[in-house]
Amino acid sequence: MLAMLAVLLTATVSCSEKEQPVAESAVVGIWSFPLTAGQDVFDLIGKKLVINDNHTALLAHVPFSNWKLDGYNLTMSNYTPGSQRLEMLQYTIDAITDSTLGLSGRYFIAVGDSILVETDMSGLYKRSKPTAN
Repeated sequence: MLAMLAVLLTATVSCSEKEQPVAESAVVGIWSFPLTAGQDVFDLIGKKLVINDNHTALLAHVPFSNWKLDGYNLTMSNYTPGSQRLEMLQYTIDAITDSTLGLSGRYFIAVGDSILVETDMSGLYKRSKPTAN
């Protein structure tokens, strides 16, 4: 009976630790792109992904007016109602430390039901150190 209770408690603790959401403050910052991210659409070598605390973001030269974090899902988007144009960067956070962010995801542009552009943005992003002023 005690062994069964111990297994149940361990399973409960393991599940609750895994399901804790990532804090927004952990993803805010300037991140260097992995070499393979978006290579069939963008030249991201030397460029950054900037995630601001005001819920705006910048993918190299592409600004995003909104981002949200829901558990391990990080989504950045722009929507233009008149043209039904949706530009989105969708990630799943696979791993996170103070200096790295392991992401699986994609960038796409869609108009109505048609996807015009799509690329894989997965990889290990590294936090850029702020430069001294």
